[in-house]
Amino acid sequence: MRPMRIRVEVSDLDSIKAGSELHQRTAAQIAQDTLEPHQIKYLKYAMEHLHEDGDLEFDDDAAVSLGDDDGAYVMCWKWVSSEAAGIPSRNE
Repeated sequence: MRPMRIRVEVSDLDSIKAGSELHQRTAAQIAQDTLEPHQIKYLKYAMEHLHEDGDLEFDDDAAVSLGDDDGAYVMCWKWVSSEAAGIPSRNE
């Protein structure tokens, strides 16, 4: 089954069974959608200075996790080829 993204309003969280995986993921998504201004600065920096089309990409709504020291982790997409992963080509 292919993953699917949906938009959920904060008020919808009450109608999802508390403690379920869906509830936890929804709560995490809602928290992610409310980035603090300093978290947005980390994301903007990553998008403007680290982004490489087709290799290292950042979503506009990427998660930003502040570290214990001066910095943050910014979620991204990193391309891994089938060859690098040791997986036969689908074209063969």
